[in-house]
Amino acid sequence: SMFEYCTSLTTLTLPATLEDIPYQFMYNAGVETITLPNALTAIGSYAFCESSLTAIEIPTSVTYVGMYAFYGTKLTQVEIPASVEEIETSAFGECLNLLSILVDPANPAYQSDSQGLLYDRINEQLLVCPAGISGHITVMDGMAVTGESFSNCIQMTSVTLATPKTNSELEFRAFENCVLLESITIPEGYTAIGSDCFAGCTALSEVVLPTTLKEIDYDAFNGCTALTEIDLPSG
Repeated sequence: SMFEYCTSLTTLTLPATLEDIPYQFMYNAGVETITLPNALTAIGSYAFCESSLTAIEIPTSVTYVGMYAFYGTKLTQVEIPASVEEIETSAFGECLNLLSILVDPANPAYQSDSQGLLYDRINEQLLVCPAGISGHITVMDGMAVTGESFSNCIQMTSVTLATPKTNSELEFRAFENCVLLESITIPEGYTAIGSDCFAGCTALSEVVLPTTLKEIDYDAFNGCTALTEIDLPSG
């Protein structure tokens, strides 16, 4: 937390030999742009969380991006190099200006699609739909939705989900606060809807559930004030 809450800090030059950006390095700081050194291998958890960062170039030496590393920043685009092996939970959450995450096609662990969505290539899961994307979103074939995948996508109006290759759960807060989403069809292969999955989806009025569904967790539709009726699958 070296520069935590340094809201007046606008520029910072990092040493060329820096290999690891520590926990909460620039939490809630005022820096809008920063040049990361080519020796860098790890960006720690909460490193730039809630900062004013608008642009970042991740060096091709980086292998790790910690949880909440860029959470709540003002980034509009992110490019993930082939070197990145692990991206932790909510690394790019609440980035309301973020329009695309582009992954180097040579990356063996992650991939992106033409819409700029971030996927886990190995586990065949959608990790992040950038919150700044508007209109209709289509999930890549075979990819399952994970927790917070669409959280706070406040400009998304509709979505086409893919049938997952294995039975999956729509996890915790997957569609939380998607305030313009009016309807959704959950494909076959989803067996559970996690807690707060659609919480705050105030325009949601129609949900089509799959016959494979076995469980709906608590507060899954909390705050869905337009949803007056839902048909449960038999069994």
